[in-house]
Amino acid sequence: MQAFSLIKKEKSEVILKSKYLLLIVTISMFGCRNENYFDNVSKVEVFGDSLRIEIECHGDSIIKHYIDLKGISEDGFDNSFDVTIIREEKITPIFDCKDDFKFSFREFDIRFCQEELKQVMEGANWTKKIVDSIGVNSKIDSLVGINNNFILIGYIDQIDYQIIQREENDTIKLVLKGNYKTEFSGGIQYEIINSHKDTIELFQRNSWMK
Repeated sequence: MQAFSLIKKEKSEVILKSKYLLLIVTISMFGCRNENYFDNVSKVEVFGDSLRIEIECHGDSIIKHYIDLKGISEDGFDNSFDVTIIREEKITPIFDCKDDFKFSFREFDIRFCQEELKQVMEGANWTKKIVDSIGVNSKIDSLVGINNNFILIGYIDQIDYQIIQREENDTIKLVLKGNYKTEFSGGIQYEIINSHKDTIELFQRNSWMK
């Protein structure tokens, strides 16, 4: 009889502990949920007391919620907005050029095949207009001389290229190409994946804006 009472007591204690554990987990989940403005958030970035970015991942799609923490109190406008990005992972091409053209962009060294770069730049009417407007010829050295590296980086994915993360001396093998859209603009962005599996923004460019 005493043994039966002891077993019953132990069973009651286990049930009680289980209830407390369930309560703690429920409170924890509720607390985490309340910290975020949106559901299904997998990553959060906070920039001081002004900006919070909550990121949702859905397969190849990402939704970034930019939250203006000041609301309308600072400038009378709530500058919050959402960005939807559809990303595609791409293997960088095998780079084998007799003559290459190399330039630096942020923390990267970029290499293009020189002949391909000449052809694509000569075919860009807007580039030729810039060249003509200041009276220089359309040779590759002149074109590069008057265009900044932000223009050159835009030829990635149009011709063969190589990306090297300078400090790590790491030749990049994977690039994420993303088409992004907001309520007021859209465009394209590129990110690199280095050998440490870090994802680092390379560049982005608007295609349209309202």
